Amino acid sequence: MKKILSLVLILMVVSSVVAYGEGVSSPEETRKITFWYARGNETGMAIEDAVKAFNEGIGAELKIVVEPIYQGSLADATTKMRAILQGDQMNQLPDVMEIDATGIIDYRTSKYAFSIDQALAGDPQYDIRPINPTALKNWSFGGVQWGLPFTITTHVMFYNKTLFDQAGITSAPTTFADIIDVAGKLPAKNSYGQKLSAYACLPSSIYLAYWIGQIPGENANASYIVNNRNGRDGLATELVCDKEGTLLKFLTAWKEVYDAGAVLNVGDGIVEMFATEQIAMMTGDTANTVSLLEQIDGRFELGCETFPRIDKNSNPGNQVSGSAVCIFNKDDDAKAMAAWELIKYLTQAEPQANIGLASGYIPCNSGSFQVPAYQDYITRYPQMIVGPRQLAFTSPDNVGINVGPSINFYLEVQAQVSNMLESGASPEDTAVALAASLNAMLKEYAEANPDR
Repeated sequence: MKKILSLVLILMVVSSVVAYGEGVSSPEETRKITFWYARGNETGMAIEDAVKAFNEGIGAELKIVVEPIYQGSLADATTKMRAILQGDQMNQLPDVMEIDATGIIDYRTSKYAFSIDQALAGDPQYDIRPINPTALKNWSFGGVQWGLPFTITTHVMFYNKTLFDQAGITSAPTTFADIIDVAGKLPAKNSYGQKLSAYACLPSSIYLAYWIGQIPGENANASYIVNNRNGRDGLATELVCDKEGTLLKFLTAWKEVYDAGAVLNVGDGIVEMFATEQIAMMTGDTANTVSLLEQIDGRFELGCETFPRIDKNSNPGNQVSGSAVCIFNKDDDAKAMAAWELIKYLTQAEPQANIGLASGYIPCNSGSFQVPAYQDYITRYPQMIVGPRQLAFTSPDNVGINVGPSINFYLEVQAQVSNMLESGASPEDTAVALAASLNAMLKEYAEANPDR
């Protein structure tokens, strides 16, 4: 059973305010907090700088010292967390951890998870409104807010604007039909005499969730792949996209794009193909915009548009992804609330702006867009504003898929879609086969994990 804040702690918090906020009183002894993060290079340095600023500022005031510990990739951090939880080794857990979709199920079903709702109960003066609402909802499961967004990204359409201009194409595609139309206007070869393809993509379960999520549902402004709101309101135990017809709708539309010669059925090397002008369009992560510009190295102008829809009846926009910062309570409510002070700081406007400058991730705090350095950044890289603009009109109902057998799900969707295109299997037969395979995975996982 999840721990709840004691009345004693709440009374202590309310009666002992500090200048920064009312989340935790200044303790007699310094509280040491460990923070696992999973970003290297410049992003990791920016995170380390933010923690250093916390320790020297509000942390010093509240007698909180944070030790940041780099854990490799997010998947690596999840693997380590999972082993600790399985061994019930509480003292080896961090106090705060950066978690993505690979680890959120393990975190929220553990007895040490300390939700943001619990933290807010002890800090009623905290104003959560500047936090991006779409990203915030992405970390809500079963009506509980488990983490605050830390890094935000979304997928958009990148295109070779120079090539478009030369071909007389005046606007980027926003639907599958537009992609087919653009493909018919592009030259057969690029300026180097190589074959030019319009677009390249091999849809995975993530991309399937992107496109199905844009379809308005009966009870929400989005449709889902699996039950329980894509696994957000409980463990996903079965598909719903097969029963609702949205899986078949996607497969039919995608095969039309392929049959029109408008998409290459490849999943690897797409960025390199785009940067070397072998394809004219690619869908990709907004966090990679600056590195993509570096790879292009001025050879052509990079265009950026919102993520394409299956058709005009689908909602515009795309899901948010990235990571959240989450708290572990190791039998110490006051220390958990001290960890909350770190999370509040990391998601403030200036730290988020600095992390965004270093990483390309979209700041989770709306105030970051008023930070002068970040304003200069988006002026220099205007492509970077497309992601935040897209999230502003993305339905909050449109959330990513969250399933136990996530890796197998991902690969199976790729394999079945690829088989449909290359073997000539019909969308109808593919929908049946894919549904059977994915449902079997969900059933096996549910039986093996009855406590999830």
